[in-house]
Amino acid sequence: MKKIVLLAGIATSLFAFNANAVEFNPYIGLDFAYSDFGTKSEAKSVVENKYNSFKVDLGAKLHKNFGLELFYQQSGDEDKSAVDIFGDTLKTTTEYKAYGIDAIGYLPIVDNVEGLASVGFAKYDFKAKFGGDYYGHGDEDNMALRLGIGAQYNINNHWAVNGMIRYAKIDDGSDDVYEDLTEFSLGIRYKF
Repeated sequence: MKKIVLLAGIATSLFAFNANAVEFNPYIGLDFAYSDFGTKSEAKSVVENKYNSFKVDLGAKLHKNFGLELFYQQSGDEDKSAVDIFGDTLKTTTEYKAYGIDAIGYLPIVDNVEGLASVGFAKYDFKAKFGGDYYGHGDEDNMALRLGIGAQYNINNHWAVNGMIRYAKIDDGSDDVYEDLTEFSLGIRYKF
């Protein structure tokens, strides 16, 4: 929470210097994301690390060069099978949910194209179910700093498409399975 308050304070400072440039342009978006998680070496054969997901975004451009975006992301179930030391096949089903906030910088490049850079915080919730001859489940919850870069094409005053590449360091030094994330997303925005 302290980080979000600090981020909001920085954002306020960035555009307070030019009150005439302050605007409020809300939007809603839908993204498809491909996520590749780095995992600890002992977990690579047991849990899946590549996921497809959908992300819903609710944001606002608050200045011609700055905006804030809230998001919620849900992956599909991914299965991975491995043979344990007893020769039994162990099937693991995993999924994740994520939600958070990103501060986004906009830099006009040409007519309707803007470069994007983002920094934010997200909570990643992982769920795993273990099947086969054994039954069990495991959960992992992590907060992470996210950094991103991309571009947006403004089709008209209401519609835009964008693409982003993001990186997040997830491991907090504990015995968690997931260490980091590289994510590619492609989405559409409707601006009100």
